[in-house]
Amino acid sequence: VTKSTVDEYLLLSRSVVDVVLWVWLVWASGPRYTDWLEGSKELWLVDCVRRHTRKCREAGLRAFEYWDLPTFWDVHEETRERQGFPMPFARAAYFELAESMRVAGAAWMVSIRDPAGKTWSSQIVLGVPEGPGAYMWLMGPRTAHLTSGVGSWLMAEVARTAAERGPAWWELCGRDLPSLARSKG
Repeated sequence: VTKSTVDEYLLLSRSVVDVVLWVWLVWASGPRYTDWLEGSKELWLVDCVRRHTRKCREAGLRAFEYWDLPTFWDVHEETRERQGFPMPFARAAYFELAESMRVAGAAWMVSIRDPAGKTWSSQIVLGVPEGPGAYMWLMGPRTAHLTSGVGSWLMAEVARTAAERGPAWWELCGRDLPSLARSKG
């Protein structure tokens, strides 16, 4: 839903089926599109994910769960500029928010790096500790590696780490742009 008088928006849980209360409070409603998976095994069953994973591993790429906001920001900025979507807040505010969520145990990062340690693709995932689900927050592959298969492998690795942390489902958060719909589909 979007607040009619200011530039604010609120994404509601998929369990909310009636937004009339928000409309009465001067919010406007509109659809947003997303996907979600139950467990991590679904991704590994997809043939292209297995092929992309094998291709990336043969190229010497490795998946890591580590926290590196400056590198993530650079990778995500490439994605944001390429796809033309706005960043709702400045770098300093983003770093403060992301770091506070990490310290609280509600955010983690998975990245794919080459043998020289260069990050090809990275994703931050949100999930309340011991909570039922996890949410893709931000993701980005470097432009030079769009056809490498690294995006598919990263998604599968994130699903695996989410399952290891306990969530029963993983919300992919957004398919409103055609390029996002293709990669997440």
